[in-house]
Amino acid sequence: AWAAGSLVIGIALLWALRRLRAANQELSARSDDLERANRELVLAAKTSALGAVAAHLMHEIKNPLAGLESIVAGQGEAPEGAEPGGELAAASDLTRRLRTMVNDIAAVLHDEQTGAEFELTCAEIAGVAADKVRSEAAARGIALTVAADSAAAIAGRRANLATLVLRNLLQNAIEATPHGGSVRLAGSAAADGAVEFSVQD
Repeated sequence: AWAAGSLVIGIALLWALRRLRAANQELSARSDDLERANRELVLAAKTSALGAVAAHLMHEIKNPLAGLESIVAGQGEAPEGAEPGGELAAASDLTRRLRTMVNDIAAVLHDEQTGAEFELTCAEIAGVAADKVRSEAAARGIALTVAADSAAAIAGRRANLATLVLRNLLQNAIEATPHGGSVRLAGSAAADGAVEFSVQD
């Protein structure tokens, strides 16, 4: 009876160990699949963000390049009485704007590559975007006001992209506003938990 009982227990333990080993192998395989899927998702997210940055860069560079082309093309056809050096100053201003765009987007790409984790509040994003165009607004005699919520926060990647877009919108608003006018940037938390920005000229 003792030998038979020992045999039964031994067989049961062997069966249980085999089942446990099989379950462990299946769990390990699933963990590998999950890790691979997670890496692919992270890569897809980074690729999507980089694509958005690249698309924004192309959109922002298009207008200054067209302006430079127009200035260069009109060098031989300067109207009589035109202010000397005026076109050169305009070309210099457009070149400076292009360099600023490239530097800002290079900073965003650097954050993407390093995987920096941070958050910016709605007020910080609006403040950064406004600071980038404040001198341009002052040169045109335009009052630039900012009113943004300091409680709502956005993850770093979205905050960087939002800053690029807001700066572009502010520049467009400043260019469309006559001397002595005003441009207002507002930001607040929406009802669904998102953050909403608006630019008004």
